[in-house]
Amino acid sequence: GRDISSLQEENTGKMNKIIEFVKGEGVEPKDIKTESYKIEPRYQRSECKEFVCPPPEIVGYTINQAIVVKVRDFDKIGGILSNSVNLGANSVSGPSFAIDDMEVARSEARDEAIKKAQEKAEAIADSADFRIGRLLGIYEGGAYAQYYAEGVSLSKAMGGDLAPSIEPGSQDVTVSISLTYEIK
Repeated sequence: GRDISSLQEENTGKMNKIIEFVKGEGVEPKDIKTESYKIEPRYQRSECKEFVCPPPEIVGYTINQAIVVKVRDFDKIGGILSNSVNLGANSVSGPSFAIDDMEVARSEARDEAIKKAQEKAEAIADSADFRIGRLLGIYEGGAYAQYYAEGVSLSKAMGGDLAPSIEPGSQDVTVSISLTYEIK
């Protein structure tokens, strides 16, 4: 647009419709965040004559506004993406999947790793005909999340619109534990 005020008004109207729709789908306000807002001039360059180039002329402006939406109900992701486009979004990227509370996931993985390490130590002791004594040390390696996904495909949604079918795959949190025991 040529007029920044009317362009901002148009952008705000579209963005407000998208945000209200997303909230109507059960997304809490804390899970909607403006990531960027930019107003940039659009230029037209004139032809250079005899190695002299006139300065570019501003012929309008572009507004780019990006929001990040955390959707916790996987069944709603496809509809939210397609309806956002229907409401005026001209660029949609994602989704990306993340573990909400990585510390809780790490703690659960650590507990499971310790349990398995203890069981393995007892099995080795039984096989080798010795007993394990007191625990001398616990050593933890890095914890990391692995992401597995099947991909994204398109399917027909109600009303004939194409809505992406989103498959979240799975995320595994892995913790490496070494236990050192006294041998009896």
